[in-house]
Amino acid sequence: MSAVSVDSFTLHADGRTGVISYRDGLHAIDIPWEMSGSERYDVLLAPLDLQYWRLPAREPIPRAKQKDILVRLRQWLASRGTRSDIEQPVESTLSSRRCAWRECRRMSVVGSAYCAEHFDETLLRSQQ
Repeated sequence: MSAVSVDSFTLHADGRTGVISYRDGLHAIDIPWEMSGSERYDVLLAPLDLQYWRLPAREPIPRAKQKDILVRLRQWLASRGTRSDIEQPVESTLSSRRCAWRECRRMSVVGSAYCAEHFDETLLRSQQ
């Protein structure tokens, strides 16, 4: 088991799997990951279950904070040179298809069925 700490994130590895621990003040959450079998990614994280903090136990995480954690996680992984399945497609490259998100009228980005705005929503598990 190894641990590397940068900012509010700490990577814990146990073979081909592990967790990325995120701390925000008194709040903490563990985000499971596994090594990718694809040459495209180093690790797989999606779908992300950021609905509840680990500390304080089972306290709900507001959707806006979930999106903030997702953005910070993406930035942290990129700063480490780690490619993951949560990388946002490049918005400047639009496809000829509409976004598949409900009634969205935007064009999807190449490599995704969704526009850049809704791509992150597909990565987060829905509140139940």
